[in-house]
Amino acid sequence: MTRSILFLGSQMAIGGAQRVLLQQAHWFQSRGYRVVAAFLYDKEGFEAQWREEHDIPLVNLHARKHGAGWLKNAWLLLGGLWRAWRLMRKERFDAIETFTHHSNFLVVIAWLAGIPVRVATNQGHILGFPRWMEHLHAGVINLGFATHLVAVSERVRTESIQQGARPEKICIIHNGTNMPEPAQFDKAAYRCSLGIPQDAPLVLSVGRLTDQKAHTFLVQAAPAVLEHFPDTVFAVAGDGELWDALQGEIRQLKLEDHFRLLGARGDIPFLLSVADIFALPSRWEGLPIALLEAMNMGLPAVATAVEGVEEVIEHGQNGLLIPLENAHALGNALSDLLSNKEMRQRIATAGKAHVRDRYSLERMCQGYQRLLNPGSESDQEITF
Repeated sequence: MTRSILFLGSQMAIGGAQRVLLQQAHWFQSRGYRVVAAFLYDKEGFEAQWREEHDIPLVNLHARKHGAGWLKNAWLLLGGLWRAWRLMRKERFDAIETFTHHSNFLVVIAWLAGIPVRVATNQGHILGFPRWMEHLHAGVINLGFATHLVAVSERVRTESIQQGARPEKICIIHNGTNMPEPAQFDKAAYRCSLGIPQDAPLVLSVGRLTDQKAHTFLVQAAPAVLEHFPDTVFAVAGDGELWDALQGEIRQLKLEDHFRLLGARGDIPFLLSVADIFALPSRWEGLPIALLEAMNMGLPAVATAVEGVEEVIEHGQNGLLIPLENAHALGNALSDLLSNKEMRQRIATAGKAHVRDRYSLERMCQGYQRLLNPGSESDQEITF
């Protein structure tokens, strides 16, 4: 029977996969399991902060250094793999769960180290992941190095099969969240600290500044919204390689007074508490944690009709869906919500109830418990 679990992620960074990993580690530890959360490397300098914030053992395998050359990183990778092997052999884990394709490859080391239960996860498409590595990843799954591959949505399961993974190796466990609403705090002072007027409608988006998250369409949608709601402020919480390009687009459209690029944030619950609408203009998703968190906090959401998003949002009922890469549709949807308070409240209430019923942390973790600890008692069904 499983008593110790290694949760292994690719990088210490602010992202959905990292939040899922840490939430699961806390959940299992609170139920008496011995857990360790390990990461291949610290991409954004969070190691010290996370050690203070999380009462779980954290391991940095130092398998990569952001900005280093390929030769040095190749050497670091070898050292990181060696450290992973030593960790697995020393701790003698009963189970391992890996997050994203990169860390999934380490189930081979887990197999060699004698860890009996090895669960890999597919959180969705990874930009720039080579086709040959997709096939190699499928081979690792098919050859039994992983006992299961978890897809976070039906669309991700379909993509895994298209990449070569055998259907019988894959099960679906939806991502979940339990982000609590912050205790009473001074919302006016908090908005002021962000440079946002107290009475201004606030449209918030959370996600890294990458091609995937497509924040450019939020910038392009803003002028149409401001034409009818001139006090609206748009805020984006996240960092990434497109920061300069997005800032340049904001300046070009003369939107500096209406946009706040907030960078990577550790206070997302507070941001959600003072926002009026959540926007997710992504080009693709697996099952976005940011969307679940926003809906769980009672925000009406506008999102592109992609992948796992369509499994969460029923258009017009618990959120609004818009076509891919369509700033005009995004602007119209935001304007519709801003002009109709009753609609905002109805969609927000339905979205909150839906997420808390279908996408709770408890439901997600019970599903993983069935895989990581086959002898445990759990009534959570797993879809194969």
